[in-house]
Amino acid sequence: MALHNRKLSFTTPIVVGFAGILLSFMLIAIFVTLAQQKDFLEDYHDINRNFTHNLAINYTENPAAGK
Repeated sequence: MALHNRKLSFTTPIVVGFAGILLSFMLIAIFVTLAQQKDFLEDYHDINRNFTHNLAINYTENPAAGK
């Protein structure tokens, strides 16, 4: 039976494992950020639409009331 004197290398699997974990966290963070940005923009558009509607209503009510 031949003896193998080759050293076992644990650094490469550990680095690959941590790189995979880091890549997974980065992808999750990007996905969550994009999802939150979409929700934020939808909420902002709703607020902006309501504000514009209120401005239009106030502008048309004042001359009609004769004030």
